[in-house]
Amino acid sequence: MVAREKLLERTAQLELVMKRRLGEIAARHPLVARVDGRGLHWTIELHGPDWRNWQADTLEPTLASRVAERALQAGALIGTSGEQTSLFLAPALIISDSELETLLAALDYGLDLPHSAAVEQCIKGAIA
Repeated sequence: MVAREKLLERTAQLELVMKRRLGEIAARHPLVARVDGRGLHWTIELHGPDWRNWQADTLEPTLASRVAERALQAGALIGTSGEQTSLFLAPALIISDSELETLLAALDYGLDLPHSAAVEQCIKGAIA
């Protein structure tokens, strides 16, 4: 299946698309601290508290969860790690070009959170 469908070649092509598009998305959103990945597995780290100090002791949804919820409203499921600031993209190797664009557009939409005090604090903390 992998050889017949040329999935490795397709993944290499899509890696370039992901790298370019995620870089463009990150440049538009000051909430994004870092983007890293390979193939079709990517991590988007958001500015915010250090995960090593997070106690998960609040009922308030994390920043990553709020982004993922908005992305879901736009038609894509984006994973979080349970931490406050990490998002994960890992689409299937058989993703179509249009499905990938839907995923990336949903991430872009998700990152466009209304600027609440919590979002402002994360951005300020990253810049300070």
